Amino acid sequence: MQRIAFVSICCIALGCQRVAESPPEPLTTPDIAVATEEQSSAGMSLEHFYAGSSPAIIAAEFPHDLVITGEVTSVANTPATNEKPPVTTIRVDRILAGEYSKKEIRVVWEPFPHDVDWGVPEKEPRYLAWAKTPLAAPQIGEQFVLLLSAREGRYSCASIARFSLTPENLQQVESGLSKRDEPKQ
Repeated sequence: MQRIAFVSICCIALGCQRVAESPPEPLTTPDIAVATEEQSSAGMSLEHFYAGSSPAIIAAEFPHDLVITGEVTSVANTPATNEKPPVTTIRVDRILAGEYSKKEIRVVWEPFPHDVDWGVPEKEPRYLAWAKTPLAAPQIGEQFVLLLSAREGRYSCASIARFSLTPENLQQVESGLSKRDEPKQ
């Protein structure tokens, strides 16, 4: 995993498609490599870092305030774009982590983040293209396991933190949450 992260960081930083150099020597610390908020703002978001990870790893390591299962009952802000994501109303069926007392919750359906982290992104052609890209909204009736973040009085769900409600995804998220609660050694 560290090699993949190294190659990804190099490719992002250098704009290359392949990196011929070897990664640095392995660390003697445990095999978990987590990017801090400061590191993530230096060219790689946590979503970029965890992209492609299993629901168990994301539930164990990706920041969240509330984990629920639920069904989409309405969708607003459509057609949506990356810049103006849809806002969903989710019927809360089960709370897996965190505290919430209402039967429904409004959730901003966040896009995968852009990778323009230099200059003024709002003036960069790549950012402008990303911002206008259509963002698929969930369908009414779809059921999910959602790892939600609370920011500025509203909940949002990162693109890598929502999973179709299947027995396998539910089991993986529950497994990841149980690891989150284990004492660190």
